[in-house]
Amino acid sequence: MTPRSHRRSLLVASTFALLAGSALAFDQATVARAHTGDRNLVRANLTGAALPSEDLANANLTAADLVRANLAGANLTGANLSDARLTSANLSGANLTGANLTGAHLESANLTGARLEGVSLLHAHLTGATLNGANLTGALLTGANLRGVHSDAATVWPAGFAHPTPDPAPVDAGAPTPAPTARSRRGR
Repeated sequence: MTPRSHRRSLLVASTFALLAGSALAFDQATVARAHTGDRNLVRANLTGAALPSEDLANANLTAADLVRANLAGANLTGANLSDARLTSANLSGANLTGANLTGAHLESANLTGARLEGVSLLHAHLTGATLNGANLTGALLTGANLRGVHSDAATVWPAGFAHPTPDPAPVDAGAPTPAPTARSRRGR
């Protein structure tokens, strides 16, 4: 790290510490090693922020806006992300062990290889999210919307959870088309 980038990191870290708890706005910011003092980032606007490999363990990101944020490889263990907006966020390889994602919006998020052991995903929105190779051992998924979730054989689901079937098999283009039913004709 150069002296200039070190000063910048300290400035960003100081800014987090001074503004903690207010409605922060770092739209598309690049935050390098900004270890947040008390880690209180409630309702922070971090839309499109680049936070790869950032240490945000135990951070309070309740209702934060992290749409399209890059959190690949970030440490979010024990973080509170309840009601956070993480639509299209990159959380690949992130460690979210024990995090609270209750009511979080993770539509189309990339959670490939993420550690999600013991997380609360109660009533979370995961429509179209990618969970290939993710570990959800002990995760709470009651009321979670998993429609269109992408998973693979390496995805570890909670014990006893009837996980969604991986992407459906492709349709055989040569197969005959079924005749319309009376119900399908009425819907036209």
